[in-house]
Amino acid sequence: GNYLAKARAGRERTDITAVETQIGDEQRRLRLLQAEVAHLEQPERLERLSAAAGLGPTAAKHEGEVDQLAEISRAATIPGKGPHPAPAQVVIAAAGPGRTGAPQ
Repeated sequence: GNYLAKARAGRERTDITAVETQIGDEQRRLRLLQAEVAHLEQPERLERLSAAAGLGPTAAKHEGEVDQLAEISRAATIPGKGPHPAPAQVVIAAAGPGRTGAPQ
C-alpha cells in the first residue's frame, strides 16, 4: 500500500511539473502576443500605413448618421442626384455584415 501511494504521488508530482511548465510557456506566449499587439497598434505605424494606402480622415461632407445610409445609398446610385454622388459612397452604404462592400 505504501509503495502504491508513493508511486501515485510521484506521478502526480510529474503531472504538476508538466502543467506548471505548460503554464510558464503560455505566459511567455501571452507576453509575446501582447508585445506584438502593442507594436501593431502604434499610432505612428497606423498613420504610415494609412498614408501609404492613400487613406485619410473623412471629410465632414461625407459624414452621416446610420439612419441616413439608405438615403445616401439611393442618392449615390442615381447619377447627379443627392449630396453624395461619389461611387465611394455606394461602397460605404453597401458594406454590411456578410457583404463584400462592392456596389450591387
